[in-house]
Amino acid sequence: MIRGTLRGAAVLALLIQTANADEIDDVNKNLASIEQDVKVLEANVKKPGLPGAKAPGSDKKKLVDAQLALEVGDNDAAALALFNLVEGHQGAKDKSYFEAVYLLAQAFERKGDLKTAHSYLEQLVKDGSSNKYYQPSLEKLIDLSARLGKDPMPWVNKLQSVASSGNSSAMYILGRFEAVSGKHEDALRRLKTVPTSNIFYRKTQYLIGGIYVEQKKFDEAIAQYEKLAAMPAGSEEEIRINHLAHMAVGRIYHSKNDPNKAVAAYVNIPRKSPVFDTALYEVAWVYVKSEQYDKALNSLELLALTDAKSKTTPEVKLLEANLRIRKAQAVLEKENGNPKEELERALTIFSDIKNSYGRPHDELHRIISTGQDPKMYMSQLTGRNSESYTEQEIMPEIAAEWIRRRAEVSSILSVESDLTDVEQSFKDTNDLLIRLEGILNSPSRVSAFPTLAKQRRSGALYRDRIVNYRNQLLSLHRATAKNIDATKKSELVTLDGKRKRLLSELGQSAAAGEKAVGAQREHAEAVERLESQVAEIGLVLEANRANLNALVKYLDSSADYMEEGQKEVIRAEIAESRALIRLLADDHAKMGRDVQLVRDQLGYGANLDGAHSAKIAELADTYQEMHKILATGKSQHASRFLQTDARASSLDARIVGNQERIDKFVVEGLTSIVDLMKAERETLRSFQGEYTTLDGESRDLSSAMLVEGFKLVRNELRDVVVQADVGVIDVVWSRKEVTDEEANRLDVKKAREMRWLLQDFESVFEENSQ
Repeated sequence: MIRGTLRGAAVLALLIQTANADEIDDVNKNLASIEQDVKVLEANVKKPGLPGAKAPGSDKKKLVDAQLALEVGDNDAAALALFNLVEGHQGAKDKSYFEAVYLLAQAFERKGDLKTAHSYLEQLVKDGSSNKYYQPSLEKLIDLSARLGKDPMPWVNKLQSVASSGNSSAMYILGRFEAVSGKHEDALRRLKTVPTSNIFYRKTQYLIGGIYVEQKKFDEAIAQYEKLAAMPAGSEEEIRINHLAHMAVGRIYHSKNDPNKAVAAYVNIPRKSPVFDTALYEVAWVYVKSEQYDKALNSLELLALTDAKSKTTPEVKLLEANLRIRKAQAVLEKENGNPKEELERALTIFSDIKNSYGRPHDELHRIISTGQDPKMYMSQLTGRNSESYTEQEIMPEIAAEWIRRRAEVSSILSVESDLTDVEQSFKDTNDLLIRLEGILNSPSRVSAFPTLAKQRRSGALYRDRIVNYRNQLLSLHRATAKNIDATKKSELVTLDGKRKRLLSELGQSAAAGEKAVGAQREHAEAVERLESQVAEIGLVLEANRANLNALVKYLDSSADYMEEGQKEVIRAEIAESRALIRLLADDHAKMGRDVQLVRDQLGYGANLDGAHSAKIAELADTYQEMHKILATGKSQHASRFLQTDARASSLDARIVGNQERIDKFVVEGLTSIVDLMKAERETLRSFQGEYTTLDGESRDLSSAMLVEGFKLVRNELRDVVVQADVGVIDVVWSRKEVTDEEANRLDVKKAREMRWLLQDFESVFEENSQ
C-alpha cells in the first residue's frame, strides 16, 4: 500500500516536472517569435532621408513625370519640375540634363513664353554639338527667331553643317527657310532629298506643294496635294496634313474658277477635323462666287453655330445677311419668289449683330474714355482670382473673349496666370511651414517620421509582452523551487513586493495611456465634425460664387433692357457680393488650415512615457534577482529558468538599444528639419520680395499693353457695328427697290389692263353702232 502510494507520488512529480518543462518551452517559443520580429524591426529601422537630399533615381523620375505632364498638356507642372531639375543640377552635364533643358524650352514655348524658350535653346547650342539636342535646338531657334522678329541667320549657318550630312529634319527646316526667303528652286532641291520613310516626309511634301503654288504651277501643285491626301494616315498629325492637302486643292480650284472641283475637294474634310470650320467658310465663298446663294447660306448657318463668341462669328453673320440681300435681288429680277422675306431675315441678322456687339463696344469705349484701369478686369480675363488685384470689374463676355484672343493680350494673361500660381505657391509653402512647426512642437515629435514612430511603438509593445512572459516564467520557477534558505526567503518576499508595486505602476500608466487614446479618439471625432462644418461652409461659399456669376451674366445679357439706375444697383450688389465672398473665402481658408493643424497633431498620439520604460528596466533587474534566489533552492529546471530569463533580459536590452537608435535618428532628423525650415523661411522671404518687385513691374507693363489691346478690340467691334449699320441701310434701300419695282409692275399691269379694257369697249361700241 505504502509502496503504491510512493510510486504514485513519483509519477505525479514526474508529470509536474514534465509540465514545467513544457511551459518553459512555451515561453522560449514566444521569446523566439519576438526575437524574429525584433530582427526584422532592426533591419527596417533606417535613418530618415535628410530634407533636400536627393533620393537615388529621383532626377530620372522627375524627368519622366515632366514628360508625362507635357504629353497631357500640363505645361505649368512640366515647366516647374524641369526648372527644378535644370537649376538644381550639379556636376558634369549629362544626357538627362540636356534632355531636361530641351523639354523646359518646349514647355515655355507651349506656355507662350517664346523668349525664355529661346534663351534655353541658346544655352543648349552653346554647350556644344556633342549633345543629341544640339540640332533640334538649332531647328527650334530658327523657328522662334522668325516668330520673335530676330535674325535667324546665325542658327541657319550652324544648321548648314548638320544638313550637309543628309539629316532629314535639318533639310526640312532649311528648305522651309529658303522657301520663305524666295529661293524656291534651292528649297525644292533640298526638300526632294527627304526620303519617304522619314517622319518629316509629309510636311516636306506639303511644303513642296506650297512652293508650286508660289510659282503659279497650279497643275503640279494639285497633283502634289492630291498625292499627299491619298497617303494612308495614322497619327493625328498625319490626318491633319491630309485634311490641309484637301483644303489646298479646294483653294486652287477656287482660284481657277472651278467651283465644282473646289467643293469636291473641300467635302473630303470631315466634320471632326480641326480645320473643318475654315473649310466650311471657304466653301461658302466658293458658292458665293458661283452665285449659289442657298448653298452658301447653308454653309454659313452651320458655321455660325460652332462658336457664338468667336471673332469670326460677326464676319460670318455679316456675310450671311449680305448674301440674303443678294438673294432678294436675284429673286426680284427673276420674279420666282418673295424678296421681302429674305430682306426681313437680313435685317434681323444686322439688328442682332448691332445689339450683340454694340454694347461690348460701348462698354470698352467707356472704360477707355474714362481712363479706367484695365487691370480691374484681370480676374475676368484670366478666370483666376488674385490678391494682387483687390478691385475687380466685369465687362460683356464677348468683349472679354475678343480681348483674350489677341496675341499681345494673351501673353499678358499668361504672365498673370504664372504670377497667380506663384502667389498661390507662396501661400501653400507658408501653410506647409506652419504645419511642420506645429508637428515639431507637438508632445510626440517622433511621429514627425511616421515610419520610425510606428517602429518605436512596436518596440514598446514587444517590451510589454516580454514582461508578461517573464512574469509567467517567475511563477513557474517559484512553484518548483524548494528548500530555500530563510534569509533568502525574506529577500524574496521583499523583491516580490517591489515586483508587484512596479507591475501596478505599469498597469496604471497603461490605463492612463488607454485613457489618453480614448480622449484622442474623442478629439479626432470632434475634428471630423469640424471638418464637416468647414466643408459645409465651403459649399455655401461656392453657392454664393454661383449666385454672383449668375448676377454677372444677368447684367451682361439684360443690360440693353435696363435703365442706367437699375444697372448701377446691380453693379453695387455685385461689388458688395464680391467683397463678401473674398472675406468668406479668407475665413474659410483659415479655418481649413487651423483644422488641419489640429488633425496633424492628433495624428501623433500620446507622448511615450520615459518613466514607463524606466519601470520596465527596474522590473527586469527584479526578475533577475528573484530567479537567482529561487535557484539556490532545489529545482530540477533552475538552470533553464535562469537561461530563459537571461534570454528575455537580453532581448529587452536589444529592443532598448533599437529604441535609442530610433531616438537618435529622430533627433538628427528634427535638427535637419529645423535647419531646413529656417533656410526655407529666408528663401521664402527672398522670393516674396522678388515676386513683389516683378508683380509691380508686370502690373505697370500689362496696364499699358492692356489699354492698347482694349483700343484695338474696341475698334474691331466698332467696325462690326458700322458694317451692321451699313447693312441696315442696304436693306432699307433694297426694300425701296423692291417697293419701286412692285409699283412699276403694278403701273405696267394697270396700263396693260386699261389697254385691254379700252379695246373691249371699242369692240362693244363698234357692235352697237352696226
